[in-house]
Amino acid sequence: MFITSEDLMHKIAQISKEVDIKSNHACTFEEFVVVPFFGQIVLRFMLNKDDYSLEELDYYENMINNIAGEDFLCDFMGSVYKNVGVDYSDIGQQLLRMNVQFSDEQVFDSSYSSAIKEDANFLLKTAGLDTDIPVWEIQAEDGEYRLLLMGKESKPIKNITEPITVSVCEVAEQSCTGLIKATVYCRRNHISLARVLISKES
Repeated sequence: MFITSEDLMHKIAQISKEVDIKSNHACTFEEFVVVPFFGQIVLRFMLNKDDYSLEELDYYENMINNIAGEDFLCDFMGSVYKNVGVDYSDIGQQLLRMNVQFSDEQVFDSSYSSAIKEDANFLLKTAGLDTDIPVWEIQAEDGEYRLLLMGKESKPIKNITEPITVSVCEVAEQSCTGLIKATVYCRRNHISLARVLISKES
């Protein structure tokens, strides 16, 4: 699996170290997920400060994106955004709004696109599913995989334990598209994802 390969882990470790140094230890790497349908890998960071502004988030998120380069999208963990006023109680509606607001935003494949799409196909086959099903996200932890499929609603699909452990769920496609396009928009405009999560613009 490419997403657990030594090469990818080494690259992420290099980015994490540089972010830690250049942020004066304010930003630390937390996790990554792969988004096969859009050919992207997303790196998520924690901000180790008690108080900060949206302007500071703009600065740090832009800095992280510049360090990570074109092959990764980057954002912060949800708790970081919550501390500047993001309300997750209506996140479903927010994601649907972003799907409309950023519908024209283009998402280009990273250079890792083919490799992560092959991983998605492998996991779909392993779970006994059709490889034509669009895969939103793969999460990998401790040798177990979580496969999120793009569909109509959020619901569990199946779990398998042999030959590897894979849990398969469905998530709403419009929400997925809204989030990834908003992330690309924020990167292009050098602002934090928190700004569009807070916005009520329709």
